[in-house]
Amino acid sequence: MMRARALAPPARKGGGNPMLFWGLMACFLLGVLLLFTLCAGGSFIPSTQGAENQLWDRQEGNWLKVYGQSYFAFFLQSSLLLAAGFSGLGVVLLPVLFLVYGGASLYGILSLYLLEGVTGLFHYWQMYWLPQLGSLVLLCLVGSRAFDTAIGLGKGLVTKPAASGKIPYKPAMLRYLVSLVAAAAVSGLSVLLGQLFL
Repeated sequence: MMRARALAPPARKGGGNPMLFWGLMACFLLGVLLLFTLCAGGSFIPSTQGAENQLWDRQEGNWLKVYGQSYFAFFLQSSLLLAAGFSGLGVVLLPVLFLVYGGASLYGILSLYLLEGVTGLFHYWQMYWLPQLGSLVLLCLVGSRAFDTAIGLGKGLVTKPAASGKIPYKPAMLRYLVSLVAAAAVSGLSVLLGQLFL
């Protein structure tokens, strides 16, 4: 008598679960909203020092420094996402990191606004929004794969490791490496836009 073999669930192809991508994007927007609420209530006032340094570097033509800062920021952020994903606590850490990223993005915009008023918003629109949008999309792509890994590890903490299924380390690592290559072009865009609009 033949016994029926248990079928393994089909592996997801392509980019993984798109709900994770949009969930992390929602966390980013929530971080923006939280900082906006704090600033609107007068509980927090951003410093303009960072905005002054960024504009000064661009006005002085320190393009290698601008490129390096942009790329290093992405490298640090994506590495934190990958490290969080390789932990069972990543299901909590990843949304928190995106909340922080959202707040940090609004902080940069408000710094420019406090420094230069409406002109600062124009500077942001001209030089920063496109590279930051590119970085955000790449971070969400890395984060969604890292979240997949964290879910697999989290299941392994509650159930037997064999029952939790295969943990997708390799797709997360591959997406991280591809994103680092793509971020080189995004950082180059921040230099190009600075040269065009200053």
